[in-house]
Amino acid sequence: MNAKRRTALVSLCLAGLLCTAVALWEVEDTATKDETATTAVDESAPPNIVLLVVDTLRADALNLNGHPLPTDDELQPWAKQGAQFQQAYAQSSWTRPSFASFLTSQYPRATGITQEKRHVLPEALTTLAETMSNAGYRTIGITSNPNINATFQFDQGFDVYANSGVRFDWMKAENQPDARVASKDVPLQRAPEVFHNALQLVEKHATSGQPTYLQVVIMDVHESHSGPNASALQAQFEHPDKRYLASVRYAAQETDAFLTALAKLPNWANTIVAITSDHGQGLRSHPHVKLGKWHGYVAYESQTHVPLILTEFNTNRIPNNVNIPTQVRMLDLMPTLLDLADVPPISKLEGRSLVPLLHGKPLELPEQLFVETAFRGRHSVAIYADDFIYVENRQRHPGLLPRELHQRGGVQDGFYSNLLNDYPERGAALQKLLQAFEAAHPPRPPEVIQSQVSDAEIEQLRALGYIE
Repeated sequence: MNAKRRTALVSLCLAGLLCTAVALWEVEDTATKDETATTAVDESAPPNIVLLVVDTLRADALNLNGHPLPTDDELQPWAKQGAQFQQAYAQSSWTRPSFASFLTSQYPRATGITQEKRHVLPEALTTLAETMSNAGYRTIGITSNPNINATFQFDQGFDVYANSGVRFDWMKAENQPDARVASKDVPLQRAPEVFHNALQLVEKHATSGQPTYLQVVIMDVHESHSGPNASALQAQFEHPDKRYLASVRYAAQETDAFLTALAKLPNWANTIVAITSDHGQGLRSHPHVKLGKWHGYVAYESQTHVPLILTEFNTNRIPNNVNIPTQVRMLDLMPTLLDLADVPPISKLEGRSLVPLLHGKPLELPEQLFVETAFRGRHSVAIYADDFIYVENRQRHPGLLPRELHQRGGVQDGFYSNLLNDYPERGAALQKLLQAFEAAHPPRPPEVIQSQVSDAEIEQLRALGYIE
């Protein structure tokens, strides 16, 4: 059995057990963050690292990032206890290539992932979990999103990996650890259940004297689910997107409760936490673009600007109450967490550690961002400069033009806001930069789930040189 897949059978068994656990958990959150961190910490010891991903959370839905409504009151103390990056951007606008990108510090095109149904995280790439495991960390992962189940090889490097327990209807049952299809009657695991199960996994599998890397993914914002008291929570938001905003507040509440509970566990005082998202959501930002209210179909900022908070329980590795305006990439997350844990990378990374920014030191970062999404027959690539974003849409899509130029931070709404005719020279310059980037970063052929591909499709891939 491949070493990178050594936990597959464990993952399958855990998924079956976890998806039947329906007991919710409660913790008292009356304590302040300072009260949860009273244990003396040996800062010479490696810290636990927690990566907590709130799927589909756009940055400007948070009050921390300027939203006028109280969507994230419970997250704000954690941000004040650490650092917030105000301008963090994912490199893709849908789940699997974005996760693959920031978990390997490679651009999406280096992962080869462009299709939901069959493309997987290549085993040739080195993940954050693999790097932490190589450094002696216990690695534990749990996801509510079927898109990063072990089926798609996102369990690489984990000692224990708990799948979502369900599959989307387009996923082949024979490749899933649980054949149940997600539906109204069979929902994705909610945040309380995911966090409850994560605590159980930590208590069962974390080892005293050995640091832990814990990766947790919740889907409540993706589903616009705001808990058992949804109506009451939504009533707090007089806004057209109240269901989405209420789900953000719900995720903030549950995240706070989980981190407070985790901080109280033995051996967890020495812990660094990253809170972020894989991509945003279009909502009402692109009314002239078909399907623009969702994600994955376009390469605009609404779907790539994500929150990034680095906080801690009881260490002094991260200064308090730091707001960093510098534009950073989710590519930079992996090298940053490795740097904070004093773990050397074991492969070449595209990103750079952001630790100098935490301490007010200069850091040379690329001036432009590169974003790419290939999703359900649409393919867009973009370069973000300080003044404009230049986009090339390579498949027909209602509302989009083949080439677009939009104001950075302004309206980005397909043909409606295209400024290419107004600034042709700027568009041409950014097009050259995009061409140079693509020439320097050729796409990787996709790695596929063989049993999900027909014989005819295999022959087509072979003819194209993608497989032998």
